[in-house]
Amino acid sequence: MILGKHEGVLKKSIWRLKYGFNKTISADLASMLASKFGEVIIKKQPVITWVPETKKKLRLRGYNQAKEIAEHLGNILALQQKELLAKNTEIKSQVGLSRKERLNNVVGSVNYIGTKELDNKKVLIIDDVYTTGATLEECARVLRKAGYREVWAIVLTRD
Repeated sequence: MILGKHEGVLKKSIWRLKYGFNKTISADLASMLASKFGEVIIKKQPVITWVPETKKKLRLRGYNQAKEIAEHLGNILALQQKELLAKNTEIKSQVGLSRKERLNNVVGSVNYIGTKELDNKKVLIIDDVYTTGATLEECARVLRKAGYREVWAIVLTRD
């Protein structure tokens, strides 16, 4: 599910969140997601997780923007949030890569770090921007391999 196009206010808000180091915007973005998709999400009762960030980007930014949004969304909807995924390697930036290059770039870059015993077999992955879907596909593959039956995602925008 996608909140909107990668333009206008949404694009500017994401830019401020990611590159302007303004993580307070994440609460407003989560509220927008809850307004649009809240009923559907609550009905499914998933565990909420997020696309992991590389250690380098975490050091640079100080936070993972997808995690910030996911935690606010989980709090708004009173749903459990868990860190289930981690980047196990630094990858080349996806910016400017073709779909095929992006798919190859992320293969094997994500690990499952959740518990073996799943208290919920449904999971919702949160990310900010969907470009080719390579990162989300890798995250979903890892989560399905870990035992989740339903894996779906919500992003703020599609570029």
